[in-house]
Amino acid sequence: LGAKAAATPAELAAKCDVIITMLPNSPHVESVVCGPNGILEGVRPGSIYIDMSSISPVVSKKLCEIVAKKGVEMLDAPVSGGEPKAIDGTMSIMVGGKEEVFESVKDVLKAITRIGYDAGKFKATDEAYEKLPDCCRYREIEGVETGDHHGEHHGVHHQQM
Repeated sequence: LGAKAAATPAELAAKCDVIITMLPNSPHVESVVCGPNGILEGVRPGSIYIDMSSISPVVSKKLCEIVAKKGVEMLDAPVSGGEPKAIDGTMSIMVGGKEEVFESVKDVLKAITRIGYDAGKFKATDEAYEKLPDCCRYREIEGVETGDHHGEHHGVHHQQM
């Protein structure tokens, strides 16, 4: 495939049009992208950065903003399926970002797995954060109602709780 080793993420980024990371957690990704000798130090405008790590959506959005300042497009593309699916090439990729960027690297993603899904411009992240406060309020109301019910069942009026 023509892959060549690089001593640092910065060196790699300077030589590549498409850069992919798949790391254990948010601090690892932030370090590889923003740290000393990180991707940001070598990346060229017009490059595409794809993060395939399962990290915090907040960190993904922050990294998207950071790389955009360097003229770099980013796709948030976490994978699902674990090692067995990675080995047999059937893991799922849930891609968030600009559709035209996704289309431009679709063949790269297909080389990794036969399954791809375009979730839209960080759509999953945005929707999750829009719905989260409603879910928290619902759980809070449900907890109060359950407490009232059990309290009254045991002879304690809800105004006493």
